[in-house]
Amino acid sequence: MPDKKNNEIPVEEIPDIYDRRTLNQMYREIPLKDTTSRLLRKYFAAMANLYGIIPLPEAYKIAKHFSPRSFSEEEFFDFAEIARHEDGNYGVLGAENLYTDGRPSAPRDREIVNLDLMEPVRTDKIAYYDTKEFQYGKTYYIPSTKEDLLAYVDEYYVEVTPEYAAFDRFLRAHYAPRKNIIGVDFAVKMMFVLIRIDVDMDTLMDKFAFYGFKLQGGDDIRRFGELYQNYVNHARLFSNCGYTPNELQAMKPPEYYKNATISIGKNMRAMLENGELDIYDLRRSIMEQEFPNERMRDSLLEQIDEIMAGRSPSAKSKKIGRNEPCPCGSGKKYKKCCGR
Repeated sequence: MPDKKNNEIPVEEIPDIYDRRTLNQMYREIPLKDTTSRLLRKYFAAMANLYGIIPLPEAYKIAKHFSPRSFSEEEFFDFAEIARHEDGNYGVLGAENLYTDGRPSAPRDREIVNLDLMEPVRTDKIAYYDTKEFQYGKTYYIPSTKEDLLAYVDEYYVEVTPEYAAFDRFLRAHYAPRKNIIGVDFAVKMMFVLIRIDVDMDTLMDKFAFYGFKLQGGDDIRRFGELYQNYVNHARLFSNCGYTPNELQAMKPPEYYKNATISIGKNMRAMLENGELDIYDLRRSIMEQEFPNERMRDSLLEQIDEIMAGRSPSAKSKKIGRNEPCPCGSGKKYKKCCGR
C-alpha cells in the first residue's frame, strides 16, 4: 500500500503513443505471433475494465491461467513494455507516471491502469489514488471462463443481472434532457462507468443531472436509492478488484462488519436541510432497507435526527403530535414510526 496519496497530476506523463504498424513490428521482434499479441492486447484491455488497477505480476497469473501455453513469462513482460505505447483504454504505468516524486520503475513493478481513473473526477482529484487505497489487501476476482474475462474488452460491458436490468430500466425511464446531445444509450453507459469507478454519491448525482436524468419527487428519490443500492451490491467494482460487495461480504467473518458505519453526503445533506428532499421519505426508506448491520442503520438515523434538529424554520414542517399520523405516509402513528 502506498505510504502517501497524491491527487496532483504526475510530473512524468503517460508514455507516448505509437502507431499500429510500429507496435506490430515491435511485437514481432520479441518474437510474438500476431495472434498472441492480439490475445494479450485483449487481456490487458479486459483486465483494465474489470479491475481498474492490476499489477503486472497479477495480470500475468490471470492471463496464464486462461492461456497456459500461449506465451512465456518473459514474453508477457516484453509485451507489457511495448504495450505502454498502445492507444487504448488502459496504460501500463509505473511510479514515475503516478506520483510527483515517483522514481523510474522496473518493468515488473508497473500496473495496468484503466485511464478513466487518471481523469479528474471532482476538480483536480484523480480517482486512481482512492481506488488503489481501497484495493489494498484484496485478492483479484477471476471469472469462470476465458470468454467471461474477455467480455470486458468492451469498455462499457456490464454483467446483465436482474439488479442491473432493473436499474437500467429506471434510468432510461428518467432520461429527460433539455437538449438530447449524447442520447440515452450513452448516458446510461456513462452512469454505469461511474458506478464501476465507485465515485462518491455527490459526484454520481452531479453527473446524473449533467447527463440529462431527472427525478420527480420523493417516490422517485426513494426508488432510485433502492435500485442503485441493489445494483451496487451486485456490481463488479474497481475498488473491490472485480468482486461485488456481496461476494466480498460473504468472504468475511460477521465481526468484520460489526462496527461499520455510513455517512450522508454533503450535497444530500444540504437538500435535506433546505427541504428540497423529503427527510421523512428518506427516514422511512432507511427503516425499511436492509443493511449488513444495525450500526449502519443507526448511524444514518442519527445523522437524520441531527439534520432535523438543525433545519431552518422555513424548511421545517409544523410540529407533529406523537399520536398523529406520521407524515412519511406509512399509515402508522408518528410515535411508532419516524418519531421513535
